[in-house]
Amino acid sequence: MRNIIALTLAVLTAGGSLAGCASFKGQPEPVISTSAVSSVAGLYALPGAYTAYQSKNSTDRAIYRNEYIFVQMAAIDAQYDDFRSQLRVERKSLDLGFDALLLILSGAGSLAPNAASDLAIVTSGTVGLRGAINRDVFFDRTLAAVLASMDAERFRVASAMAAKMDRADSEYPLAAAIGDLRAYQLAGTLDSAIAQLERSASADAENAKKDFDREVRYACSAKQEVADAVAPLGTLNRQIMRAAIQAEGSPTAPATRLELQKLAALYGVPTEGSNQELSVGIAAALGSGFCTVDDVNAFKVRVRAALPGANLQ
Repeated sequence: MRNIIALTLAVLTAGGSLAGCASFKGQPEPVISTSAVSSVAGLYALPGAYTAYQSKNSTDRAIYRNEYIFVQMAAIDAQYDDFRSQLRVERKSLDLGFDALLLILSGAGSLAPNAASDLAIVTSGTVGLRGAINRDVFFDRTLAAVLASMDAERFRVASAMAAKMDRADSEYPLAAAIGDLRAYQLAGTLDSAIAQLERSASADAENAKKDFDREVRYACSAKQEVADAVAPLGTLNRQIMRAAIQAEGSPTAPATRLELQKLAALYGVPTEGSNQELSVGIAAALGSGFCTVDDVNAFKVRVRAALPGANLQ
């Protein structure tokens, strides 16, 4: 049993050491290394960079600010690329270590029958440990979604910065750019990605609930019930429409026109048309705008508030 445990630890250690193998990097060596980019960024290190910025005139400050942003973004991007690569390397090397261990233990069971029970215990523990790691360290199927979320947030922050770089120094000083660069750096973290995914999932769930409520829980009332509730609105509409059309060219035309426009606005009908056009739009909206009796009653409350003098049953 002691030898088997030693073998287990040896294989796991060997699997971890494979993280450095070039075959698992999934990408060529960068022409411009992270250390080289970081060295250039060091030339713009704070607080020296801020002192150099303050010593310049307004035009040169804007130029220096943009140089600072480009250099720091390049350094952040290089660090982020290393981080992404390391995530994938750790996952692949860990998988290989467990796969090799399970193969060795399975083969050892057939070669050493007397140790079969001990091997079964270690093999079972190995399988369980791998399953626990797969659950707790989300480098499995969720990794692609997490990385995509980080990329999306980084592009969002980078786009906002790019839009500001055309501004004068007085509108977008270096201090503000430093804050944006900090946000850009934080966008490439697992915590930020998880938070973004949670917000997206929460919004999706809320939209799905609204769809469910609309389609299932709150189905439309019976057509006759809705028609009965809408009838008083139809009567009021005809009164207001008739008054506006008949008053055209008379002293009361502005007042009746205004009342008709208010009614049209309640139904979502554009108010710029003629009285006849507004009347047609109102009639069409009345015939298709309500699903439940509660919808009708709520709309009546709005009508009474907008048209205090209206005689609405």
